Amino acid sequence: MEKPNIFNKSEKLECSCCGKDLFEDIKSSMVIIATDNENNIVSVKPCCKGKCDKAIISNLPKNSDDGWKELYTFVNPYLYLKHTMAMFNKMYEGKKFMNEESFENYKQILLCAAPYVMRDLTNGEKESASLDDMIPF
Repeated sequence: MEKPNIFNKSEKLECSCCGKDLFEDIKSSMVIIATDNENNIVSVKPCCKGKCDKAIISNLPKNSDDGWKELYTFVNPYLYLKHTMAMFNKMYEGKKFMNEESFENYKQILLCAAPYVMRDLTNGEKESASLDDMIPF
């Protein structure tokens, strides 16, 4: 897959089990998202399909419900936005990430998928982004 150059540095999404770059073979990659009985997110693990996902699922917290998404759905512009909005809606409803690792893993998935969803920046947009980077919010 080709991606536009919107970031100064290329982000890498690694399998939580074996460390492989998941975008090298995106069709063989997935994201395991486990929730507790109150639908809070207790685990987010990007991984390879097969041995890696089985190993991760077997080590999920007890009493958690495991769900999964194909990693390639995160590079579909519509589904990327849908996933992002679903998380915003979840947080608005009072649901949360139960630990920093899950939150950071979900952010990393969005950051790594974003270049495949977005287009190249125009020179004016690059300039505007550079100026905006100087402002804290």
